[in-house]
Parts: sequence; C-alpha cells; structure tokens
Amino acid sequence: MENILHDFEEKVISLMTEFLKSSMETGGLSNFTDNLMDKLMQLGYDLTKFSFEYAEDIIFKIKERKKQFESLEKDNRKIVTIFGEIDFKRRYYIDKQNNQRVYLLDEYFEIAPNERLLENVETKLIEEAIQTNYEKAGKSVAYKTEISKQTVMNKISEIKINLEEEKIATKRIVDNIYCIADEDHVHLQKGGIE
Repeated sequence: MENILHDFEEKVISLMTEFLKSSMETGGLSNFTDNLMDKLMQLGYDLTKFSFEYAEDIIFKIKERKKQFESLEKDNRKIVTIFGEIDFKRRYYIDKQNNQRVYLLDEYFEIAPNERLLENVETKLIEEAIQTNYEKAGKSVAYKTEISKQTVMNKISEIKINLEEEKIATKRIVDNIYCIADEDHVHLQKGGIE
C-alpha cells in the first residue's frame, strides 16, 4: 500500500511540474485552468478505477471471505461515473452455505446488478435535461462519455412513474364531506328547497 501511495505521489508531483510549466508558457491562467480541469477529471477516473481494483484485491485476500465465499471467475463490468465510463474486473463468488452467487465488490460499493449509471450521474442527467435537451444532457454529465438520448428519456420516464405512484399512495379516504353554500347556490338547485 505504501509503495502505491508513494508512486502515486511521485506521479502527481511530476505531472504538476510538467503541467505548470507547459500551461503557463502557452496561454496563461485561462489555459492553465482548462488543462487542470482535464487533468483532474483524468485523475478522478484513475483513482476510481484504482479503488475498484484495490477493493477487489482486498476482498479476495480476506480470510473471513475465504471461509464463506469461494471465488469462481472474473467478469468485466462497465459503469458510468462523473469521471467517465470505467471498465473494471470483479470476481464472482459463491456462498458455500446456500450456493447463492454474488459479486462482493458490487455489494461493497452498493452497485445494483443492472446499474449502468451511478446515482449522481442520473441526477445530473435529469437536472441537465430540464435545462437543455436530451442530447446535450447526455453529452455533458459524464466526462468524455456520451449517454444516449434514449437513456435520458428512460431515466426521466422512471421518475414520472415514481411520482404517480406517490400520488396514488397519498390519497385519503374520508367518511363524510361537508359543503357550505349560500342562498344563491340553493336557489339554483332543481326540485326546490326541502
């Protein structure tokens, strides 16, 4: 672990030194901040991918895991984050007690089985689609990753369904409804006054 952090620190220092030198020579502060944004997004991508791989390695080596779960195979998984689409490998395990198959890495990071977009990406996608159109929303929420217009529309449709379910669940049933009316309303009724 210390070697990884040391290598990472050296990489960041080297990258920043080179980056500061080239950015300030070609375009001043504006160019520097644009380039910095790109480098930070790439760094976020690298750190997220590293986190997946590192956590998978730790899960695989834990003694308690070996007692309960047997490793079967490694599968590829792609998920869209704000840093872009990340491709990583995770192990498929089988529970020795009940023969249930599970991806422990997915459980650790609370990633649903069919989840392709992280929750924060979905939220940004919907917020952006409200302000612009589906195509622009799909292009702007995940770094260097384009999400289809159809996916944007599907995510918005899911919200509409959830809102309708909430409306139905909040209806109250009442025993009596009382109405108060003045003479004009009574006068307009057919059949006279009783």
